[in-house]
Amino acid sequence: MTQQEIKKTNKRKIKSYREQLKSEIFDIENELTFSETGEAQIDCKVGKIENIFSSFDIAKNRTINDSFNTYLMQETEIIPVRHNLEIRLHLNNNTTPEQEEQLKKAIKRHYSFTITTINVKLYKNLISALLLYFGGIVSLILNVLTSNWITILPIDQTLLIATWFFVWEGTAVAFFERSALKLKRYDMLRIYNAKMTVIREDIEN
Repeated sequence: MTQQEIKKTNKRKIKSYREQLKSEIFDIENELTFSETGEAQIDCKVGKIENIFSSFDIAKNRTINDSFNTYLMQETEIIPVRHNLEIRLHLNNNTTPEQEEQLKKAIKRHYSFTITTINVKLYKNLISALLLYFGGIVSLILNVLTSNWITILPIDQTLLIATWFFVWEGTAVAFFERSALKLKRYDMLRIYNAKMTVIREDIEN
């Protein structure tokens, strides 16, 4: 097979792969499981309730561990926003009703606390962005004022670089970081509002 024939074969393959990727086979809806009332379900193998609590949370009433939080966030991220969530907690048969309630409340408290934390970060983020923009404006004004009477030192170039730095950093903080925090907050709110269902079964751990 010549190089030209190989290129043509590769192009045909890539074209067929693109068409396949656009097909309904890879629609996210096909990967979701829904409850009878229409919520998208997230199954969590918990076993003992101690498995999801942070080892530092002595009271075990608010702080869940990073791996459990990461799992919930990753699952929530791929589920379209239009779907409500149902978190199905698979617990050991010997789990008491009090422990079930403790677990549900802990998850709620965890995301309530984390959302509040993000709200504080968003406020600080806004202040930082405004200060950076202010620094950019100040350095730009100084550049205009000093460009005519300071020619020995490269003050104007330095101030232009400072202006560029302040504006770029301010834009990154104001738009990129804030957008990421807001998206994360929405996913956490979806988990906070999720229906929680306990399923008892024999689980070794």
